[in-house]
Amino acid sequence: MPKLVDHEARRRDIAEAAADLIAARGLDGATSAALARAAGCTVGALPHYFQGKETILLAALRAVNESLERRATARAARPGADLCTLLEAALPVDAPGRRDNRVWFAFAGRALQSEELAIEYRRRYRELEARAEALLDPARLPESWTPTLAMQSLFAFIDGLALRALIDRRRWTGPGQRQLLRQQMELLGIADSLIVGPHS
Repeated sequence: MPKLVDHEARRRDIAEAAADLIAARGLDGATSAALARAAGCTVGALPHYFQGKETILLAALRAVNESLERRATARAARPGADLCTLLEAALPVDAPGRRDNRVWFAFAGRALQSEELAIEYRRRYRELEARAEALLDPARLPESWTPTLAMQSLFAFIDGLALRALIDRRRWTGPGQRQLLRQQMELLGIADSLIVGPHS
């Protein structure tokens, strides 16, 4: 009998393997041959799951977005978790965060020339900001802030911090990133704008 293959599971495995490859070698290193080796298959097998290399790369980007979602959800479930704890999921404070951020920034440069990728990035930023914004209590924000402006400012800061931490990991350690994020939130006056979880 022919071996049964879970098509969607195999697609997820290939996307994850592609994300690992991009994190390690960049987009230039993600050739079709390298993608096939990383996924444990032949180049000829890839079209059974994806319509070309570009669709594999886009699937890898979406895989890291899903990884971020899982980390954020897990952090939000911690007893007494605050907004800072939740947002740490977007930083390269550990190995999964470093992988996902390396992939995110690898694609960011390409998004400057690719409208398809630019659309993906704009959509993702809006989703992240809107989800965090929905968690804020406007009554606990400084008068000069709206939830939208607060989140736009904070995610711009997170992007800059994440990029610097990837480039200079020794200087920007995980604990250092957490401390700087919390301090930035305090400077913006939004550190205490929300408590999520059992202590809400």
